[in-house]
Amino acid sequence: MSLLQSLSEGSLLSDESLLQAREGYRPMPQASGADAELESWARRMTTRHELGIAREMAGLSEETLAGLASAFVRQPRRLRTDSLRYSIPVGAALLLAGGLLLSLDTSLLSSRGTAVTAAQTLAIGCLASGAILICIGVLASFSMMPLEVAHGKVGLCTGLLDEQHPWLYKASFVMRDRAADAYRQRVLSERGPLRGIDYIMMREIAMAHDALEMTRIARSVFLQLNQAPEATPDGLSKEPRLVSVSR
Repeated sequence: MSLLQSLSEGSLLSDESLLQAREGYRPMPQASGADAELESWARRMTTRHELGIAREMAGLSEETLAGLASAFVRQPRRLRTDSLRYSIPVGAALLLAGGLLLSLDTSLLSSRGTAVTAAQTLAIGCLASGAILICIGVLASFSMMPLEVAHGKVGLCTGLLDEQHPWLYKASFVMRDRAADAYRQRVLSERGPLRGIDYIMMREIAMAHDALEMTRIARSVFLQLNQAPEATPDGLSKEPRLVSVSR
């Protein structure tokens, strides 16, 4: 929200300040199609933490998540729908037209005198309009950068944790936590294959357990750290085996 728009609405607070005051709460209307729903989630991602988005998405059905993932595959780069998306190409075309008009008029200027012609005036107008449109387009593109990044994050959250997903190995690491693995098994039995949002949830569960371990009494940690391994009757320590060996 621009300052001019804020003042026109009778408010001195910007859109970012308002979102901070209400902890990023900006409810979005339900979208009708997968593409529109992907756009809605991307806009929500710009104002919310990824954990909050993961908690919301984790409650969606497998069909809805698959539709969002398919929409991201079709459009890995967000398609702009704002009215300023054509300002840069139109501005470039005006600059080109103004330059051509000015060069043509300059070539004929020696035979007609030094007076300013209508072609020169039109060329200067095209050049000025083109420069202004390009500046407006660049500013609009910069303002769309958070939405572009959020579009990619939604794609990561809804994508399957398969061989192509960058969070695959991270998910395998956090799966070592028992509570995180219990969440994984529950998702597999209730909803379907794991997606990016499930890695975020498993990561937070594992981090919470790590934080809980840090609250243990130092004396108990010391005793556990210095506990000797259990010895077998032949005097050798027990060695865990991955497979059973028949005798």
